Amino acid sequence: MYSAVRFAVLVFLLFSFPFGGHGRGIALHERDKRTLSVRVTSLEIGAIPRGAQRVRFLSLHFINSCEKSVGIREIRVHHSGFGDASDFTGVYLLRGVERLTRSASISSADQIVTLRPKSLILKACGQLSLDIAADFQRNAVVGSEHQFEVLTAADIVTDAETVTGKFPLRNVMKANVSPLDEGGITVTFLPLSSSTSAIAEHTLAKIQLSADNVSSHLISSITLTNMGTAKNAEIRSLFVTTKQDGHPLTNTALALQGDEVTLRFLEPYFLKSGDTQTLHLKGRRYTRRKTVDFVLKEPSDLDATRAAGPRRY
Repeated sequence: MYSAVRFAVLVFLLFSFPFGGHGRGIALHERDKRTLSVRVTSLEIGAIPRGAQRVRFLSLHFINSCEKSVGIREIRVHHSGFGDASDFTGVYLLRGVERLTRSASISSADQIVTLRPKSLILKACGQLSLDIAADFQRNAVVGSEHQFEVLTAADIVTDAETVTGKFPLRNVMKANVSPLDEGGITVTFLPLSSSTSAIAEHTLAKIQLSADNVSSHLISSITLTNMGTAKNAEIRSLFVTTKQDGHPLTNTALALQGDEVTLRFLEPYFLKSGDTQTLHLKGRRYTRRKTVDFVLKEPSDLDATRAAGPRRY
């Protein structure tokens, strides 16, 4: 009797928990798989002036499943259209006005550009919008046509187990290079008077902006990189102003993000054609030993568009 009961219990356990419970572990593992979905948000592009910067070609909206956070390590973007890759000075990834990658060149062999953001993490149940943007040469061929697309899920390198979307991901509208010239702004960093006092508010950079005679410009944001040794909270309360009034023209950033700060103008800053203006980066140093040397690392880190005609965003 005891043996029969023991046999029945053993059979029940085997069928309820196959392979000693391992089957149940597999089921849990399947439920824990992270899925990253991506879709395209439509952009109006149309005719683009030669020399235009921060032209957004493809807007991608990511949604993470609710299991765990995922990291996006790489996005491979394919260039297509009746235009040569040499029309561009570089391609990069934007989150809003913040540049997430260095400007990269399109491979002439396969028309692919690979963008690798640093520490781009999407939390569980989180959403994120990223833009593929590019800068045009000032001698880009008039009438050439350009488009960027993500062909397959394999072009998005992430630690999610599954990437879903309606591939290929591409914007409906293509960019056409117009005869119009965007014009240019020359950026010069002027010398600073030396100061060693900490915590007190200082001018950390003097930024001279000179517009050529082609067009006036509206400046929306500026990203500055400290090539010195001070990082993060060692420099705080950063904003841009002019020497004349001292009132903030931008938001005030609490601190550097690593070695960078992106500041958004409260209202687009107008720079007239042929004019020169000097802006001051203000902030507080919380270190005596660390150094400060701000630069514009990429030309498009000064986010400016022609003042005449419709804006691109």
